[in-house]
Amino acid sequence: MVQVAHSHVFNDARQLWLQQLAEGPITIVQPYTRFKVHSVRFHTRTRSAKTKTYSCDVLVKGTGEGDNSGVEYHGVLEEVLRVEYLGEPIKRCVLFRCDWFDPSNPRGTRYSRVNRTYEVNHTRQYAKYDPFIIADVAYQVLYLPYPVGVPQKGNWWAALVNKSRIYEHKSNDGEMVASILQENVMSPTHNIFEALAQHLSDSSHGGDEVIE
Repeated sequence: MVQVAHSHVFNDARQLWLQQLAEGPITIVQPYTRFKVHSVRFHTRTRSAKTKTYSCDVLVKGTGEGDNSGVEYHGVLEEVLRVEYLGEPIKRCVLFRCDWFDPSNPRGTRYSRVNRTYEVNHTRQYAKYDPFIIADVAYQVLYLPYPVGVPQKGNWWAALVNKSRIYEHKSNDGEMVASILQENVMSPTHNIFEALAQHLSDSSHGGDEVIE
């Protein structure tokens, strides 16, 4: 078992837990080529190229303040990585490494009132190095090119959000209820401890299915 050094600054279990996170994950990661988030299946770009369905297009909404608040970031999933942190309980987190399109409006991303959908300029890339997101904040989208000859659409793709999959289950009183699986992927979390508990799991927690 790996021993983690204790600091007098971190004098209770919660603070020690944060110290272990602050020290960063171990350098060995587990890669995957596909991963299921809230019952929506994602493939990496390489794997999607070998399948009939294209499941590597990603959308995530910015949660920053000011100019970054509410910005939609569109990209392509390149790699799925599971990272692990030292100490007990075991803490694991699944990350998506993505290539992002330019989110600036209107040069890189824009909203079409005619089509009622966002469009991305596939020739423009995000200028900053910020490729990683936590897997369960990702929406799945599909990029569709416009037909040849449509004016001012040559470099633009329509970004269509994958329709939520609806399934029926029984509520506590036995009534059949329809649930939308992709609906709550991006519900905001305002408390850091709620966020950590949501995204990190120990070895006894099943979490979302990893398929390999």
